[in-house]
Parts: sequence; structure tokens; C-alpha cells
Amino acid sequence: MVQSSITKKHSIAFLLILVIPLFLVIIANSWLFREEAIQIAKERSEEVSELFAESLNREVEGFAFYTSALLNDLILQEHARVFTTTDDDVVRYQASQGLQGAVSWFFRFTTSIGSVFLFFEDGTYLQYSNDSSNVLTENLARSLIEQAPQDRGEVYCFDTLKIANRSRPVLTMLVHAPADIRTTTNLKTILVSFQASLLTTAAKENAMNEYLIGRDGTILYSNESAHVGEPFSPILNEYREDYLILSSAIPSIGWNYYQAIPYQSLTHGLGIIMRYVYLALAISVLLFLMYTRTFLSSIIRPLHSVIKRMDRVAEGDFSVQVRESGSAEFLHLERTFNSMVQRIKTLTDQLLKNQQEQSRLELEALRYRMNPHFILNTLNSMTIMAGIAKAESLKKMSKAMTKIMQQTLKDDTTMLSYDQEKEYLESYIYISTIRFGNRFTFTMHIDEELKTSLLPTMLLQPLVENSILHGIRGKQGIGSIVVSARYFDGHVILKVEDDGVGIPQEMLDQLFERPKEGKRGFNQIGLYAVKRRLNLAYPEIGDLVVESTVGRGTTVTLTLPFLPGVLL
Repeated sequence: MVQSSITKKHSIAFLLILVIPLFLVIIANSWLFREEAIQIAKERSEEVSELFAESLNREVEGFAFYTSALLNDLILQEHARVFTTTDDDVVRYQASQGLQGAVSWFFRFTTSIGSVFLFFEDGTYLQYSNDSSNVLTENLARSLIEQAPQDRGEVYCFDTLKIANRSRPVLTMLVHAPADIRTTTNLKTILVSFQASLLTTAAKENAMNEYLIGRDGTILYSNESAHVGEPFSPILNEYREDYLILSSAIPSIGWNYYQAIPYQSLTHGLGIIMRYVYLALAISVLLFLMYTRTFLSSIIRPLHSVIKRMDRVAEGDFSVQVRESGSAEFLHLERTFNSMVQRIKTLTDQLLKNQQEQSRLELEALRYRMNPHFILNTLNSMTIMAGIAKAESLKKMSKAMTKIMQQTLKDDTTMLSYDQEKEYLESYIYISTIRFGNRFTFTMHIDEELKTSLLPTMLLQPLVENSILHGIRGKQGIGSIVVSARYFDGHVILKVEDDGVGIPQEMLDQLFERPKEGKRGFNQIGLYAVKRRLNLAYPEIGDLVVESTVGRGTTVTLTLPFLPGVLL
């Protein structure tokens, strides 16, 4: 049977009780406040427009002051006089550097990017810019000078914001040196060009169009770049019917700033509308809560049934089941609960079986643990009998095997002296020479400083065994194995070196990626296990490094802490 969905019911209720009434309230009230929204938008936009115009006016005045300050700077005038009057190239170069420094000093007072041209009476010029991408060319600068009025001492702002086809608006100013400065310094004209940062970073909000109109009524700047250079009057006439037109003057240069804002984009006055929205929302929420209280009563009863059975499961009764009925969500919950209880029962039974099996395996492990001790006792008896029979070779071999078995049966945490480890290795080597013949020689060197130091059991034997099985056994002729232990800077450096067949590079690269399966000799301990044992026991110091060359041999280096101690 198709079950009704609680989610579907609540969604329909939400639409009917909350969303649709709220939408109707918004539609009914929006037309009442259109005129008020326009008035509020006009007042706020006028403030923004005036602030922007004032900021731009201050920026223009600042650039004009900067240009005038350059002309009247005494240090700059002195460098200019030396630059145009000296015949010494070194002095002229120094004067040009002084001019550059004087101009750059003024750039410390502005974050704007700009260029400065200094033109002299003799036709020479000097150029400075704090950004190479904004440098004006000499020809462009001279053509601008020709267009400017010849009033001396007065700063003139060009009626354009577009220079050399640059995408960013540039504000360009010029001042001609008066007669007294021109006579003493030979400085003729200063031309300054700055990026208009306010226009560069101005945000373009909504559908508002911005225009900066020059003294002759031409559009100097607009976010509609296609209109730049056109007369503004025809465009203004097109906007009057459907747009709110705002204007602000920039008195320092006689420009005007216009904003054209579509009436349809003015959606302010939301405060009043939102009051009605909140009221409608509150009423809808209240109705929805009343409905929910009645509706959820059909949910609580099935929940109580599930909770009671969960309590029985918590007490250990896994035979309980819930009757599957109700809505789609509860049907899924009940089926999941029944499946979970059944799964818990299965896992509990399996856990009991595993515990029984674990007990059996522990008993089996204890039985196997007793066997090596039996072998050790048998070897001791063989040694006594070999001594009685005067079979010295057999006696020596059984003694060596006894020492190896004693070492093998020790716990992983047992510590040995280096002399004990040497004695153990010699016993193992003796057994190996009987097995493989005199195929190799074995030597071991121990520093005197290590006489009082200890090392973990079963550390060197797997490495020596690897040298015999994988290094010396495949070598033609007699090989050698050298074990050394030396003290260095508070550490112990152990090395096992052989001149066997070596390890190929591809095998060497994969040596410690993961433990290898299969037998590895007497103790079945590989390099991976030894390295992991060191890393876990001494995480800051312990390590194992393998170096090998095919045909020349292998060196295994272990690093251990110096562990002084007294054997018990």
C-alpha cells in the first residue's frame, strides 16, 4: 500500500499556510510604497552622488597642489638649474638623479600611480613614473602642451580622462613656469598625469549609469564606455522619462557628475513592507504550530511503541519485533529496527562462538609453547651424552644449538650485553658453517665504550642470517661477513657488512614497503620486522638503513641509543 509521506504533508501545509499568504501580502503592499521608495532612493542617492563629487574634487585639488608644489620646490629648481647649465657629464648626471629624487619624494605623499614630465628651455626633458605601465610618451606629452593655454604659474587640468588609448581614466595637469623661475632654472613646463583612483575603483551598483561631463558638455567618463566622447545632452533627454537624474558639480575644474537610476530598480522602503511581512509570517507560524501539534500526535504513538521495544533490547532480549505499519517514514524506521535487532542477535551468537574458539586457540598456543622447552632439555641431554661418548664435534654443535635455543626463547624485551650477543652470533655462525661449509669468514668488532652498554635480543642474528642466505650463498668463492659496533655522539652504530651478490635497485626500493610472506630462515624475521621493531622501540633514534651494490655486497646500518646498564 502506498504510504503517505510526512514530508509531503508538511510541505503542502507550509505552502498553503505560510508562503502563499506572505506572497499575497507583498504583492498587495508593494504598489502602495513605490513613490515613497523613489523619494527615499533619491535622497540617499543624492548624498552618495555629492560625496563622490566632493571626493573627486578633493582628488583634483590634491593633484593640482602636487603639480604646483613641484614647480615651487627649491630643491627641484636647484637641480634643474645645474642640469641645464653644466657642461660636466658627471655633474649633469648627478643633477638628473637629484631631479628624479625630488620628484619621487613628492610621490611619497600619494598612493596614486602617475607620471611627471619636466620640459626645459633648451628642448630637453626629464621623465619620472612610479609605474612603467602608466608612462606617457614624449610626443604625446608635447602634443598636450600645445593644446593647453599659455598662462604661466596657473595649473591647468586637461578636459579629458583618456590618454594614449588607456583603459583606465587618467587625470592630466600642466603648469608653465613663470618668468622668474624660468630665468633662474631654465624650467619651462611641468606636466603631471595621475590615474583617477576614484573612477578606477568606483563600484557600479545595480542598473545605475554614471557620467562625468567636461566643461564643453562632452562625456569624459562613463560606465557605458561607448558614450565617451559624445555630447551628453541627447543622452540626458533619453533618460528623463524612466530614470531618476542626479547631478553634482566639481567646481575646481568645472566638470559635472551625473547619475541615471532606473525607477524600476528603486526597491527601497522595505522597512514598511517588512512589517507586514513579519506580521503575516507570525500569524502563519502560529497557525502552522497549531496544525503541527494536531498532526504530530499521529507520530508520538508509534514512537512510544518503538521506544518500549528498544528498552527490552537494552535489557538483552533480542527476540522483540515491531509491528510494521503507519506512514512511509515509520514503516522504514520499523523495518530498520527489526533488521537491526536481528543483526545484533546474529552478531552476539557469533561473538560467543569466537570467544569459545579463542579459548581453544589459547590452550593450543600454550601446548605449542611447551614444545621448544622440551627441545632445549633434550639438547642439554645430548650434550651430556656427547661428552660421555667423547664426541667433541657433536658436543660442540649441541652446545651451540642450545645457546641459540636459549636466545630464541627469551622475551622481546630482554636486553643483552654486546659480549653476550657476540657469543650468541658465534654459536649461530658455527652451526651455519657446518650447514654451508667454509663458504665465508666472520668477524665482529666492538668498541671499548660499549662494554657497559646493552642491546635488545634477536637484533643482529636476522641480519647475519640474511647476509648468509641472500648474499654469500649465491657468491662464487669465499665471502666475508663483518659485524661492527661503535659508539658515536651518544648513539650506537651497528653495521652488518658482506661482500656477497648484492641487492638489485628495484628490489632495494621496495624492501620496506610491506612485510614479505614466506619463510626467512631460522627465526623467520625479515628486515621489515627488524626496522619496524626499532622504529617502535626508539621512535626518535632507532632506524635501519640498507645500502647495496650488485656484485659488491650489502651493508645494513642500525642506529640505537646508548643504553648503559647492569645485567641481572
